[in-house]
Amino acid sequence: MKIYSILKGVMCSTNFGSPGFSSSYLIQTENYNILFDVGHNGLRNVLTTKLKQYGIDFRSINFVILSHDHWDHVMNYSIFQNSKFIIGKVYEKNRVNDWAYVPFLEENLNKMDTLYIEKDQEIKLDDRIRIISVPGHTEGHIAAIIEENNEIGILAGDTIPSLSSFLQGRPDLIFYSEKAAISSFNKLLSYSPTIIFPGHDTPFRTKSLTYLSEKERIEVSVSSNAEIKIKNPGLDNNS
Repeated sequence: MKIYSILKGVMCSTNFGSPGFSSSYLIQTENYNILFDVGHNGLRNVLTTKLKQYGIDFRSINFVILSHDHWDHVMNYSIFQNSKFIIGKVYEKNRVNDWAYVPFLEENLNKMDTLYIEKDQEIKLDDRIRIISVPGHTEGHIAAIIEENNEIGILAGDTIPSLSSFLQGRPDLIFYSEKAAISSFNKLLSYSPTIIFPGHDTPFRTKSLTYLSEKERIEVSVSSNAEIKIKNPGLDNNS
């Protein structure tokens, strides 16, 4: 089994709003090509290009796991018409405070081959890959547990979006339930993971707190009269 970072997730917020750059991971087994989260429309060309670099045509993705229904994680779903989708079931439809969810997503996924994970449900794709319910950041959030060669990797989505979130013991943003979010965070740690594949950061080892690769850097250009200000430049050599 191999796991590749297809889209590099980063945290980014501005006084104009919060642009989303979620991670996307390709899991290759002997039998399946599995994509965990697919990013937003602005990253579509990057997504398909990176898949080609690994010899994967988007039509050959067997499963698309969507950690939750926020736009920065799901908006490229429509190109995977041949895939089976796995996503958590959401019941509370009046989500006024959840400004990141995609209101038409469930309607469209219902027209496709989609499996909904209920709260507290667990499914196995094979003996090494489990999909579990981890509500909190959102009601229907799910995560993937990978066991291979005495290592346990967790594709955590926004239950553990970053290394800083891992250190503080909770997600950075909570839209559904703080109590459930902290419980789900601890549930993931109960699997004794050796590697976390976060929703908005570079994969890292839990013991040494070191990244598996260099963190992604963003090049920014602004085509208006807005002024870019960078807080505390040079203080964080790892950012």
